Amino acid sequence: MKLYKVYRDTANNNYALIGTVAYDSLSQFADTLRHLYAGDGNPNTSSWSYKISVVDTCDNESPMSLYHTSIHFRDLGNGNFDWTSYEIEGQSQPIVQLVNHKVYRDSISDGHWKLINSPGASALTATDLNYSNYPNGRWRVDAVWNSSCTPTARIATGINNTRSNIKNKTAPSSVASVMALENKIQLVPNPASQLVILKSELTIDNIRIIDNLGRETLSQKGEVSNERNINLNISRLAAGIYTVVCKGKEFEVRKKLVVE
Repeated sequence: MKLYKVYRDTANNNYALIGTVAYDSLSQFADTLRHLYAGDGNPNTSSWSYKISVVDTCDNESPMSLYHTSIHFRDLGNGNFDWTSYEIEGQSQPIVQLVNHKVYRDSISDGHWKLINSPGASALTATDLNYSNYPNGRWRVDAVWNSSCTPTARIATGINNTRSNIKNKTAPSSVASVMALENKIQLVPNPASQLVILKSELTIDNIRIIDNLGRETLSQKGEVSNERNINLNISRLAAGIYTVVCKGKEFEVRKKLVVE
């Protein structure tokens, strides 16, 4: 065998290549690809589904594996958390090999994680009663399995848990709060063909425009605050529908842009 190929679901079961791992290397892969596809793989915005294939020395590629879907962990505020189920294609929920979940707190964000709750296999919520005591804390949830695996090219004990993303303390999230953020950013005019003015009440660090295939077509620094405007030159973009991604320190807002 030659290598493994790793794919991520970028839109509607469209699995796109995001990386490769040599067959004789450590069989682990970290998804850090954020710019190539509309589905950016950010673990703090959603759960993501992955498949792998194997390529032999004659460059023949196997069919893709069953998909596995990661856990998306959310801080709802006031010590309340929820998360999505870990999924394996074709298996019912919760997966029969799942023993329970474990919720951990890193009290001062120094890497020392303390178990604070052990909800059951079917549980998707938990509460930290001491949440208010840890203004600099971080939280995560692990799914614990009754089976384990040991990555090849590694001498270590088996891995029997799956970790979620890590959440720092945040304000309560809701549909209303997301809409409030979106309403603070406007694109004028829209549709447009030459120039778009981005009007924002938020401080934006970076602005990207991506097409409907997830390809980045424009990127520039934001530095937008106090209702200042920033010009986006779109004269080189082909007609179509694009997504303008506005990223700040603690938020990411996406706005649809129609180019004529």
